[in-house]
Amino acid sequence: MTKHQHSLFLKSQTTLIFRLTVMVAFFLAAATSFAQVALPKVFSDHMVLQRNTHIPVWGKGKPGTQITVVLANNKTSAFAGKDGKWMIHLPQLKAGGPYRLEIFEGNNTNPVITFDDVLIGDIYLASGQSNMEWQVQQAMNAEEEISNAQFPNIRMFKVEHNKTISPQDDIKGGQWQRCDSTSVKDFSAISYYFARELHKEFDIPIGILQSTWGGTPVEAWTGSEMLLSSNITRSKVQNNDTITPQHFVKDSLDLIRFWEIVYNPQNQSDQIYPNPDFDDSQWTEIQMPQTLKNMDFSSYEGMVWLRKKVNIPKAMKGPNLTINLGHPELNYTLYFNGKEICKTIWNAEPEHIYSIPDSLIEAGSNNLTVRMAFLWGGGGFNPPAKEMYITNGEKKISITGTWKYQKDLEPEIPFINNYHQYPSFLHNAMIAPVVPYGLKGFIWYQGENNVDEAYDYRTLFPILINDWRIRWQQGIYHLCTFSWQIT
Repeated sequence: MTKHQHSLFLKSQTTLIFRLTVMVAFFLAAATSFAQVALPKVFSDHMVLQRNTHIPVWGKGKPGTQITVVLANNKTSAFAGKDGKWMIHLPQLKAGGPYRLEIFEGNNTNPVITFDDVLIGDIYLASGQSNMEWQVQQAMNAEEEISNAQFPNIRMFKVEHNKTISPQDDIKGGQWQRCDSTSVKDFSAISYYFARELHKEFDIPIGILQSTWGGTPVEAWTGSEMLLSSNITRSKVQNNDTITPQHFVKDSLDLIRFWEIVYNPQNQSDQIYPNPDFDDSQWTEIQMPQTLKNMDFSSYEGMVWLRKKVNIPKAMKGPNLTINLGHPELNYTLYFNGKEICKTIWNAEPEHIYSIPDSLIEAGSNNLTVRMAFLWGGGGFNPPAKEMYITNGEKKISITGTWKYQKDLEPEIPFINNYHQYPSFLHNAMIAPVVPYGLKGFIWYQGENNVDEAYDYRTLFPILINDWRIRWQQGIYHLCTFSWQIT
């Protein structure tokens, strides 16, 4: 064998060994991943499991493999089915802990999965739209509430937003957290206060499983089987058959473009229209304050530019000048004599008062320009007119009355389908995957998004209640009428 042949031989052997190694590694990895036991993400360290009921624990593994679950000296086994799924119900336990939950596979003497700091108590599923999603850090007396939120036996799980066409086996993400001043900040305020009161009254661990999404109707949280049983929702559910994951992708990309336009002036518009010398003689006059619903283009969605000339006497010119925009209805940017004064990321402040730099003020005519988003049937300025003015602390100049406006100066805002509002899509991704996690009950705060179907809601809400009760085997709800009075 020549030196060249020997080199080629070694090279071929090395290549062969490498390929065999890769193949063996591949098959070992495949076998390992197939055999590995997995539990849904709703199980994690620091979780609370439901007291005084047989505790459901479930997951996936290699078909036919025995799975054993151990908790508080209780051991229960089951076999993974042909589809790899398994389900175990642990014996009832009283409130207490902490415990360790251990998962064993086959004859292994060491657990393949362990969860630490597990408590036994009462768990509530908290769901609904923005009312339930509103965070502790956005609530009244937030700073004080957050600093006092030291309740290690209150545990919170926040399901990540997700929507899917069909029911899923697992949620997108989330984990159980102990309640403290860090974890409580972005958790549901209502859920936290609810859990805190129960914890104080009964002195047991409380778990909150939060699955919420602002601006959603009750149908989005209900399973399709129940919705198909009602004439109110049957056709909507059937129309879902035309939706594919590609629709979700396109809507997500359109949504990015949507907010890009809302928050960032396009086509150098911020250099053109706030300029005091810009000729707006062809723009349409409009009286302010008023909102979109009373305007000639009440169905419009997009960015609208508004301009007004304001005369400021020389005696008022000075460093103490402020402007009060009153109550703008949606996101806006304010310019004074061509310079940006402010930009709102979200229009949630109770007051809209800004200082005007003395260097920008002219004695006499000044230009006021507002770039505002007109969205979802909203836009413009809400009354009262008396709260729209410029002042130096002593005198006021009204900025109500005649303004000029122009729309369609920037690219059209994409239409967003908002698939998270479609029937069952949130149920599929954010409810179905946590069934049948043991619960004490449900707390629900939603309804505004169904305000246009208020009459139908008396049917739709019981449908949701029955759907969830059936899935968690909590009995059937019978609709009854009642009234209440707020004093």
